Amino acid sequence: MTIYAQTSLVEDAGASRLTFIKDSAQETVGKNKSVHAGKLLQANSGGSTLLAAADNTAVESGSRIDIVCGASAIRLHASGKIEISGVHIQLNADRVDCVDKRDSAGRRPMIQAHLYLGDGLGAQPDIRR
Repeated sequence: MTIYAQTSLVEDAGASRLTFIKDSAQETVGKNKSVHAGKLLQANSGGSTLLAAADNTAVESGSRIDIVCGASAIRLHASGKIEISGVHIQLNADRVDCVDKRDSAGRRPMIQAHLYLGDGLGAQPDIRR
């Protein structure tokens, strides 16, 4: 089936639209593309999923973003709280900075950390408060 339109093409399906394609599907848009779902937008894959951008990728949410892979998870809350959980969390960096904000009275909030520093070869990361 081939459909051509010189300027625009409008499809209006009063209730639902289902499309079944046996092998492959590709859609190319010359400039911008928007997709709006009134309630849920879902993408499923039996294999891998790739989201790629030549410049920036932004993910925004009104209340919470969850990234989950098996026993590992990152949860971002709109309040600014970030939770990282997993069986083993490893930070690989030449330097790790923990920067806190003072409250209106100039007090520093308490930072609790249990860290294993060093790679066993005598090198110590630069941990600064």
